[in-house]
Amino acid sequence: MNRNVKALVASRVIRSFSFGYLSFTIPLYLKSIGFNPALIGLYFMINSISSSLLVLAAGFLGDLYGRRDTLIAMSSLFTASMLIYSITTNKLAIFITSILGTTGGGGPGGGAGGGPVTPLQTSLLADNTSPVERTKVYSITTASSTASSLTGAATSYLLISMGLGDLFLFKLSTVLSLVPLLVLLMVRRDRGGLMLIQ
Repeated sequence: MNRNVKALVASRVIRSFSFGYLSFTIPLYLKSIGFNPALIGLYFMINSISSSLLVLAAGFLGDLYGRRDTLIAMSSLFTASMLIYSITTNKLAIFITSILGTTGGGGPGGGAGGGPVTPLQTSLLADNTSPVERTKVYSITTASSTASSLTGAATSYLLISMGLGDLFLFKLSTVLSLVPLLVLLMVRRDRGGLMLIQ
């Protein structure tokens, strides 16, 4: 695997760690701060709709400005969400994170940041691999991110057993979400359509 592929796989594995526990931590946390079941359902409905719209936006922006830069921008939405969760319990501020479309979980293997992140990563992996090795790279990526997600879930159990609560997990996710952004800077910058026109 070349440097671009290694960086893309590493960024996905690191992000998946957090999503291993966020998929069940967030709904429970929302309930603990006073969200009723209907509001929690509304939160995740908006999150799902926003995530779908961001996928469309990511595809368009990726073609226009380049997939790497768009991936970095979309990945930063998860950082913003986790930062809000880490610094406030204000219900309105927390609810606004549903619009960012990145806190819907995704389960084992799906936690690459959810929403617009996974398609962009998949596309960049295809751009940086030959047809011969593509299946192998996709398999490694999926297996590694699934293992990371499961490890994240197990780690969260240990941390909570040690008396560290949800806020610690959100702060940990904030820190971990910054690492993939730095790793993605190692990926070769691709040229979008807008650059080609100019």
